[in-house]
Amino acid sequence: MNNNKHSLFKTTKLVSSWISIKNKWNVLKLVLISIFIGLLEVISLMSILPILTTFNNKDNLEISLNLGINSNNFLLILAFSFALLLCLISLLKIKTISYGNFLSAKIGQEIGKKLLNNFLGQELLIHRKRDSSEVINTFSIHLTQTIKFIIFFFAVDRSFILHIRSPNFYYL
Repeated sequence: MNNNKHSLFKTTKLVSSWISIKNKWNVLKLVLISIFIGLLEVISLMSILPILTTFNNKDNLEISLNLGINSNNFLLILAFSFALLLCLISLLKIKTISYGNFLSAKIGQEIGKKLLNNFLGQELLIHRKRDSSEVINTFSIHLTQTIKFIIFFFAVDRSFILHIRSPNFYYL
């Protein structure tokens, strides 16, 4: 195994050690929001069957007289509510992805500051011995790869949460 290759767990642990407590809480907040959105998606998937059943059996639909609406209006309200729920879930998913990308950039900036402080804090003799292309490579390419890894990690996290919740839909 090449020494430059790291497992996902080791890389996550290493990047986690560079992140402040505040950003770790933000990552936890992102995970919780992703779980909430995953639950909302499962609810929307589970509500398709009752809605379709209601539309197919609208002749047998008995609505309480207390509501004061007929069956056609009820079906319209039901369809509109379902469409509104889907729009809300889509908006929340977009905002969560946007927040994850924003948080990745913020974490990348924090890591970049720590790397730069570490680099500038070294002795002058060490700076003279270093190749400038190595330093530029470290700050540009490796930091960009770290940010891409964080974005990838957040995307895998969201997908994993949705995948865990998805099998529940198949057992209806």
